[in-house]
Amino acid sequence: QKKVLAIPSQSRYTSSMPAITKQEAELYIRMTLKQHGDCVKVIICPKRKTWLGKCNFQTETISVTEENLTCFHLFESTFLHELAHWRQYLELGRTLSMKNGRWQYHCPVWKRHCLTLGTRPTVTG
Repeated sequence: QKKVLAIPSQSRYTSSMPAITKQEAELYIRMTLKQHGDCVKVIICPKRKTWLGKCNFQTETISVTEENLTCFHLFESTFLHELAHWRQYLELGRTLSMKNGRWQYHCPVWKRHCLTLGTRPTVTG
């Protein structure tokens, strides 16, 4: 069966959780990359219908949508999720592991990087 990934439900993020500005998000990104010694370009882009964050290995870019700025916890979990993909890609020699002829984006290496970065290794879908 094919697993369909969906945008995480924002219902777990209540309206009492504060929104953050683009400048605050950029500061958090710079501090996090410096703290963990990572070097990757991060872009905050307009809202998308099908995803909140994306790690593009070809352009060496992490994209996080503006929709994440509605709540710090949503932004943080999305950014760290994508940063874990970047670290997984680097650790595996700028490639990904395959299983049954399919790329494994959420493999044990990715899960370990999520835990190292301080976020839960969760995939919604």
